[in-house]
Amino acid sequence: MVLKAEQLLKIGVTLGNDSDEPVISPVDSEVDKLVEALLKDSADEAV
Repeated sequence: MVLKAEQLLKIGVTLGNDSDEPVISPVDSEVDKLVEALLKDSADEAV
């Protein structure tokens, strides 16, 4: 199955003309951001 550029853009894929190889970069999810904030808050309280 080949997705068209329009379909890829709908799911958050960015397109570039520099190569024909896909690059997958992780994106912080809302859960990741929440966990990071909780850990930071916990570390601040410990100090």
